[in-house]
Amino acid sequence: MPARLPVREVPLLLALFVLAACGGGGSSNGSGPPPTPHTIGGTVSGLKGSGLMLQNNGGDTLKISGNGNFTFATPVLGGNPFNVTVSTQPTNPSQTCTVAHGSGTVSGEDITNVAVTCTTNSYTVGGTVSGLAGSGLVLADNGTNDTPVAKNGPFTFTTALASGSAYSVTVATQPTNPAQTCVLSNGSGTVATANVTSIRVFCPQAVGQFAYVVTTGTSGPGTLGSIAVYTINPTSGALTLISGSAVPAGPTAQALQLVPHTSFAWSLNPAAEYTPGFQFSDIYDYSVNPSTGLLTAVAGSPFTALNGTTSTPACGANGQTGLGATSNITFYPSGTFGYVTNGVNPNQVPAQANSQIWQFTVDPSTGAPSLVPGSGLATVCSQEPQSVTVDPSGQFAYTSAQAVDPFPDGATYAFTINSQTGTLTPVAGSPYSVAGAGSVVIDPAGRFAYVLSNEIYAFAINASSGALTPIAGSPFAIAASTMVIDPNGQFAYITNTAGVYAYSIGLTGSLTAISASPVAALSHPTSFTIDPSGQFAYAVAYIGTSGVDFGVYAFTINPTTGALVPVAGSPFAPSSPPGYTAAITVTN
Repeated sequence: MPARLPVREVPLLLALFVLAACGGGGSSNGSGPPPTPHTIGGTVSGLKGSGLMLQNNGGDTLKISGNGNFTFATPVLGGNPFNVTVSTQPTNPSQTCTVAHGSGTVSGEDITNVAVTCTTNSYTVGGTVSGLAGSGLVLADNGTNDTPVAKNGPFTFTTALASGSAYSVTVATQPTNPAQTCVLSNGSGTVATANVTSIRVFCPQAVGQFAYVVTTGTSGPGTLGSIAVYTINPTSGALTLISGSAVPAGPTAQALQLVPHTSFAWSLNPAAEYTPGFQFSDIYDYSVNPSTGLLTAVAGSPFTALNGTTSTPACGANGQTGLGATSNITFYPSGTFGYVTNGVNPNQVPAQANSQIWQFTVDPSTGAPSLVPGSGLATVCSQEPQSVTVDPSGQFAYTSAQAVDPFPDGATYAFTINSQTGTLTPVAGSPYSVAGAGSVVIDPAGRFAYVLSNEIYAFAINASSGALTPIAGSPFAIAASTMVIDPNGQFAYITNTAGVYAYSIGLTGSLTAISASPVAALSHPTSFTIDPSGQFAYAVAYIGTSGVDFGVYAFTINPTTGALVPVAGSPFAPSSPPGYTAAITVTN
């Protein structure tokens, strides 16, 4: 009789028998039949553009040419993951496609429910306005979406347009008071893959009526300077001196500045008077006859400088009140207040400067300045800030200063302006490193800021925050004493001792020389200005190379090339030779 197996071994043998009968263990690794490959696919809807590319698991790429079903060429074995993504979004028109049910694990059947849905992107349409002096300007896009524009700077229509849509911007209502005829460039096109920001609206003003030529005297007990008035021929730009128009100014008189939206004008006289340890500047205040352009001194003029009282707050640990000479004044666009900075006081030993940014108000009935108590902005204390520059919209202010921690070579500051109080608040990220920082120039549309130094540092201005971003190619290897941009923002004119050089301004703010040589070969120009219409330019410079006599040079501006063409009769002799002719100011 055969031996009997232990009861505990019977179930194990039975299991092995069943496994063999069912074909178990037939695969080489004993894990069962090989996994079955399955396709990955789905549907695309809403596609209008071209170039849509899908990808599965980061490798298998499929180009989609239209709506409907799609299937990737490479199957995926059962039990493995799949992950469908958009590797390239469609363009023309620009669209954004999203994937639903695009990832998971392949089981026992093909994947057919991946859903790709495409929607067309929308973008805003806008640009910049420059030269606007009147009120009531209204722009329209495609005949609708009327958008009032109250100030120079950026504008944006409220209704966005789908990519591929046409836009056509027009002036629905021209500004009045004063009347202006605004013109557009880059006003029509097709929305592509980004917001449209290239539309330019230029509102030229009338040709300047009057030119004011400032001639200095001598400091101390010497002669006073003077300011004379010239009429401007609206056709040729030629100047004619108004006989007897000259009025006294300070011995160190600077350029005449009109107070916006008032009938007053200021002539700054830095270093006019001093006592040991103190240096004062005077402001000569004039009323302006709008019909004749003649100046009349306001009662009480000249006014002691904004930094010239012992009540002026001290700057820093070593600061002293009343120090420094005020050499620059900047008005807020409304003319209700403005800003000054102070320079080094050479009469203090050691030389010191109460160098802060000070705010002042303007008396609407007399034009007289008043320092706002406690307004000194110590952010740039003792760093000799340059003049303050306010952007055309009145939202932002900029200044540069030397030896700013942590920028020992200098930096440029950016501020937002409270339109009601004039208070300055530093912009996040300010200051910005600029070697040898000098004065700041802003284009008429408020798009770009240029800092003059041994080179020109160029920045794009963020229209919302005022922050600065360096422009490609900056700094530009251009030596500049002064820089003036034409009212349309197309050309920049830069002076140095050899004359006036012209540059075209690109859409990104880049500077490209119009000519390798000066467009006006003047000897040591001290001032350059452009009339409000942008048709004529004026400069003060030596007559010939004498180094003694000054003349006033007049040019017409070629609106296409930016070239300067001398006006017949130029140069015009200043009104009070001999003397140092400092500047010319043009107004209408």
